[in-house]
Amino acid sequence: MTNFDDFESSRPPETTQLSEQDEDHTVDTNDDEPPVDFGPDSIDLGAPVPPTDMAANDATTSDPTEADASVSTPEIGCEPRRIFQQNGCLNCHGEQPQAGLNLGQDNLAQSMLNTRSADCPDRLLIDPITPEYSLLLQVVGAGNRPEGDQCNIVMPEISNADKQCLTQWINESVSEYEPPDEDFEITPLRSSLQKVKTLLRGDSVTEAELGQVANAPDEQSAMRTLYRSWSTGDLFDSKMMAFLKVALQQQLQDFQTDQFNRLRTGRAVTASIRRVIEDSFVRTALHIVNSNQSFANVTQTQTWMVTTANLVLLLYGDQSDQERQTVHTVFSTPNGRPTGLRQQINRKAWFLDRDELGECELSQQHLLNFLMGAILRRFCVNHDIGSNVFRFGFADMHLNEDDFNDWRLVTLDFQPNADDGRIPFYDIRRLRTADTVITRIPRVGFFSTNAFFENWLTNVDNQFRVVVNQALLVGLHTKFLQSDQTAPYNDGQIDGEHAEPNQPCYGCHKNIDPMRAYFSKSYNVNYQRPFGEGDNARILTGARPSFAYKSVRNRGGDLRRFGRLLGEHPQFASAWVQKLCLFANSTRCNERDPIFRTLVDQFRSNNYNLKELIVALFASPLVSGRSETLSNGSLPLISISRRDHLCASLSLRTGRPDICSVNRIRNIIGLIPNDDFARGADDFTQPTLPNPIYLTAADAVCKAVANTVVRNSDAIFPLGEPDRAISAMANTLMGLVAVPERAAEVSGILTDHYDQALADNATRQDALRSTFVSACLTPDVLGLGL
Repeated sequence: MTNFDDFESSRPPETTQLSEQDEDHTVDTNDDEPPVDFGPDSIDLGAPVPPTDMAANDATTSDPTEADASVSTPEIGCEPRRIFQQNGCLNCHGEQPQAGLNLGQDNLAQSMLNTRSADCPDRLLIDPITPEYSLLLQVVGAGNRPEGDQCNIVMPEISNADKQCLTQWINESVSEYEPPDEDFEITPLRSSLQKVKTLLRGDSVTEAELGQVANAPDEQSAMRTLYRSWSTGDLFDSKMMAFLKVALQQQLQDFQTDQFNRLRTGRAVTASIRRVIEDSFVRTALHIVNSNQSFANVTQTQTWMVTTANLVLLLYGDQSDQERQTVHTVFSTPNGRPTGLRQQINRKAWFLDRDELGECELSQQHLLNFLMGAILRRFCVNHDIGSNVFRFGFADMHLNEDDFNDWRLVTLDFQPNADDGRIPFYDIRRLRTADTVITRIPRVGFFSTNAFFENWLTNVDNQFRVVVNQALLVGLHTKFLQSDQTAPYNDGQIDGEHAEPNQPCYGCHKNIDPMRAYFSKSYNVNYQRPFGEGDNARILTGARPSFAYKSVRNRGGDLRRFGRLLGEHPQFASAWVQKLCLFANSTRCNERDPIFRTLVDQFRSNNYNLKELIVALFASPLVSGRSETLSNGSLPLISISRRDHLCASLSLRTGRPDICSVNRIRNIIGLIPNDDFARGADDFTQPTLPNPIYLTAADAVCKAVANTVVRNSDAIFPLGEPDRAISAMANTLMGLVAVPERAAEVSGILTDHYDQALADNATRQDALRSTFVSACLTPDVLGLGL
């Protein structure tokens, strides 16, 4: 196993030169690693990719901008828009650009200078410092890729004369560029440590912890030792679950419940259902992290952390059409009928001790609602039900609250045509003790969970395209690009109605459409076992799935194959280093950065050990800010503290577990933004700057917290001992316990605030709470990275 302690950072070189050792990480047939065995249709790491100017230039040492002897030198001041128009670039990149860039606009150079590419965020369209690495030149074959860069956008070939013209125009455009005069400012050690402790736990850095690193002969090694001690226990688990819920897109964006044929449950039960759906695979991934398994298992594991309620929900979609029509009865008066759970399950006759219910008869399709506390009035006779839906809570349900909290690992054994040995979804007695259950639809990896399917609904028109795209965004942190040169298999699976070869959309459809069949083989559009006609039936009948993406090609198999292809993809390692960069810094790391590439290589060679990656990344200058890197330059890695981090810190620093669940705080904490994800976006949605809305919300939250904790009976902020309470505001709430001199200075400022409030006729309670709010609104509480 690779020892991450061997990692050493270095300031990036002033210039980047390609070397034999550091060629870009493309996958080819000469890969030294043995190919992964995917069965009879093995993965193809040597895709027959059509040659491009870019590929040719990478293979030669000649300058791609060197003039062809047969072509005259262009005149000074050549017009780039003429080149774009003559070569058809404006068909997509015109006044109404389909691809997000208008190459026909006025002030073209100004609009592209120092502007990041939307599809390759580490690259500048026109790079004013190293113009030869401008992405605009690379995509038309007029420039090479920088060392370590993974951007492979390719546009149609242009003539050598046009290449020379563009090169000359870019050089002229940047000739008078003056970079901002900003010197790198090293992050203070205490700030760096506090940032990481906030990320991994939420409490304050102690004076002993600061000394442990400050007095060490090797700062990074000491950081790694300290961070390993922080990467364990309930506080770490809570932080990781928040990260994984977003990174794996398990956080519910909506809850339409089509996969359950529309749940009609009451508020409390619905909240419990949402919780177990969101948490199930997040807990699975956390188990993978804490047990030092390969994190690539998140793409292919069939052993999940579930509750009994999860199993009921997961198995509901397994039913055949005939099983859905099976009749169950519900009765409120036994009249000699057995009321033991085993007998109710075997007889399909359920006892509910509610006189107003009468007698009900419903098909198995509607039984899930009953198990979750709801039954439609139209199914019942001799009842006294006043509304269309009769709802009942945990006190009456066959599933009890324990069934939503009995977390354990269960293997979901995919047998698509199984009959014998299956446990039906309603057999809650057997599900409560099961450690293996047979499923007829695949439950493999993060992309086949109830939560993922709930977020990314499909229909007969979309045909699983969105869920395929989101799966790649999660697993590989990259999306389909029409410039991807990986050739698809010629199986006729590209939907001509959506995109013809001469249309811009074809570039993405040629790769995404064949992947739809991985899902259509097992699911209907409601993510249930296909049956019957229309929306319930299997779509894309007879389609053979295939995978062609970023130089990896493979054909055949089912959803398990799709998961393995994601987990073994060369992009997987850099994807998860980048996601952790976003988690830590609220901004991307530059993937050309030598430190980033070292971490990617170590993550891969260390069997994708995510916990060790976290330790190494957070101790590196990419996160610590302790030395300049290609990623951080002169920019401080500072952000507002978003909701999850703020709630965790406030809970720990006020001594009130889950303080944001207190009613007066819960009602307003939603105004504080949280990390999130969006359809079609590879990076997280992360507001980083304070604005009037954030500051107003933070003020309201701090006041609500002050009203909760500044009391006579409070052990940390006692109303009757203002000096002790104010000291705690500086040392504990603001986290300055590791720097006594600054804590003493801040305590003096807060004391002045308290005294002034008393002088203005405030009560002792109001004065101390106002002082608490002042401390709470400081960047030490609301900022991350200071």
